[in-house]
Amino acid sequence: MKKLGIIFLFFVFLFLGLLLGKSTDNIKNNNLNEEIKDFEGEIVLPDNEYEGISAKEVEPNIFGKVGEKIEGGIDKAFDIAKDVLKKIIG
Repeated sequence: MKKLGIIFLFFVFLFLGLLLGKSTDNIKNNNLNEEIKDFEGEIVLPDNEYEGISAKEVEPNIFGKVGEKIEGGIDKAFDIAKDVLKKIIG
């Protein structure tokens, strides 16, 4: 019974974390609509010389590097949690 309680609490905390980390759709939609309006305003000008950005021109920045490190940490945390749950259950 104690094992089931621990597993239940683990999933409750996991679910709460997902709810807290979820961004709202309104913010995403508003940002996307603003970007689309800016882009459409730029490309419809008569003397438009718009050229798309190729993937080679994008340089990695500090946010990408930090994001990759955080992603690795999250993966390790889930692996550890999975191992702990296996030990509790088995």
